[in-house]
Amino acid sequence: MHIWKRLMPFQGTTRSRFSLFAKINLLIVVLFIPILIMYTYSNNVTYDVVSKELQISNTKQLTFLSSQIDSRINQMMDFSLILSRDPNVRAFNGLNMWDDRYDRMQTRYVIQEKMTLQTGVTDIWPTRYAVYSQQNKDVIANYNQTTGYDEAYLKKI
Repeated sequence: MHIWKRLMPFQGTTRSRFSLFAKINLLIVVLFIPILIMYTYSNNVTYDVVSKELQISNTKQLTFLSSQIDSRINQMMDFSLILSRDPNVRAFNGLNMWDDRYDRMQTRYVIQEKMTLQTGVTDIWPTRYAVYSQQNKDVIANYNQTTGYDEAYLKKI
């Protein structure tokens, strides 16, 4: 008992030092700290995951766009090569017998129809094609041209 009396005064001072309200507040703060730490950690992990997913998504979109552009350029190059070897285009360039208006209209129509068909294949990125006849100083294009054949412009390029 003697030890008990010695501890009693010490125990009494600790009780009076912290009230019930202070103890509850201390308990709330002690429980709040791990919650705050877990929230911060979870937020950082979520931010990292979302950031990586956005980067992966953007990379995939850019890769897809790049492949589409490459594909479209290859289509345009192939069509330009095919068009340059087309007999109607060669006839248009070397056709010096423009006396026959029907042949002239038919050649122009066939070339314009081929350009329109090629342009209508993919409407994602519209393309412009033009065939210049150096001999006849004439132009056939699949778009509304504001100017005619300009030899000075072509020599400048």
